[in-house]
Amino acid sequence: MEVVPSIWSLLGGRFVIAAIRLDGASINLTKSGPASEWGRWNFSSIVNPSVIRTAPAIHVRDSRVWRVPQGTAVAWTRMGEGNVDIERYIRSYAAKCPGRAVSLELIMHRQRAFDYHDPEFWSAYRSTPAWEFARFLTLAERGSPRPDADASVAETIEDVDVSLKWLRGVLET
Repeated sequence: MEVVPSIWSLLGGRFVIAAIRLDGASINLTKSGPASEWGRWNFSSIVNPSVIRTAPAIHVRDSRVWRVPQGTAVAWTRMGEGNVDIERYIRSYAAKCPGRAVSLELIMHRQRAFDYHDPEFWSAYRSTPAWEFARFLTLAERGSPRPDADASVAETIEDVDVSLKWLRGVLET
């Protein structure tokens, strides 16, 4: 675990945590809820002012999900180019937690396949309800692969610029 103090608070004689990083930690954030509430995130109940005001920042990453022969594939994308409705989440977060920091994770040159046909895949998802998996498949069926991303410095700078421009547009409207 890494704890990062706020520099400005330290200069003022107070210790305030600016960020906490858990190395090796993994949190599965998904859309869930009854089929009539498409788009509800499984952590939406904790995103309220009384909880988030104590948190120093939230880290977000947009993603694209689509079907492949072995199951589904997921790729991280520039902000606004995914199909997981990250804009809705950011708008909700900004409305409920004004003034709180948002940290963008912008790593586009990676994609991952999930072979849900393999029984071993399910060892991490034994408690996932069938209706939730069906909703995930619906999301994947609506998705399409993203173009291959270049991991060059120039492309990475462009990814940051495009993502920041998108985020400013979301937060200013």
